[in-house]
Amino acid sequence: MQHVERHHTGHSSRWIRRRKVRHPTKSEIQQEVCLNFPA
Repeated sequence: MQHVERHHTGHSSRWIRRRKVRHPTKSEIQQEVCLNFPA
């Protein structure tokens, strides 16, 4: 699962910049990934 998190680091940094948050929790990152990249 670590390789999946590493893969989403680029996407995370993008929406972090958009929302301008300090550092989201893993649950928040998972929610954003589900919303922005639906399976």
